[in-house]
Amino acid sequence: MSDVKIGAYICKGCGLGERLDTAALAKIAEREGKAALAKEHDFLCSEQGVAMIREDIEKEGLNRIVIAACSRRAKTEAFGFDGDGVAVSRANLREGVIWARPDTEEARETTQEMAEDYVRMACAEVRHMTPPKPNPEAQTHRRILVVGGGVSGMTAALEAAKAGYEVTLVEKTGALGGMAAKLHRRVPDHAPYADPQETGVEQMIREVEENPKIEVVLNARITRTS
Repeated sequence: MSDVKIGAYICKGCGLGERLDTAALAKIAEREGKAALAKEHDFLCSEQGVAMIREDIEKEGLNRIVIAACSRRAKTEAFGFDGDGVAVSRANLREGVIWARPDTEEARETTQEMAEDYVRMACAEVRHMTPPKPNPEAQTHRRILVVGGGVSGMTAALEAAKAGYEVTLVEKTGALGGMAAKLHRRVPDHAPYADPQETGVEQMIREVEENPKIEVVLNARITRTS
């Protein structure tokens, strides 16, 4: 474990800076989490925040990263340093701490203590994580097959292409969109939730068809896989 070098990054955005003593969290990461460096940033997921982390990885030789910010289900693309041979642990201070705790002066101390525990746990977790390594004996392919051209299939194709893969998208009918393409409007997903909203399917179809990494095959079925 002597080659482990941890960098801890504390986000102050989304209300974290107002509810928590982020400087104290950085000290916890350094003193108790044994982080080689700990930094605060107004918005870690911003272009500047991500660039700061990448620069530290390169210049400081960091191979373990702690992101103390939002849920590990959020901003996965921004904090995807796995491809750099770096293990990443996420301390969920937003949903797990400040959104779960009352915003009162009486609760401030215990909210801070809870956040400090989350940072401690993330540092402990990342210390024992191993950066993923490819199998040198396995053949790797940069092309992904996506079956089905509905919303789920198109989303998978776009995300895979965004990650750098070539994609073959196979749809059994003569058009993309699936059942969603037949809808006039859909249930609103944002406030004030009053009026039906556009489905967004036509825009998604255009993005798929215009993406140079995605090959669309219509009127086709998968008959055999190797």
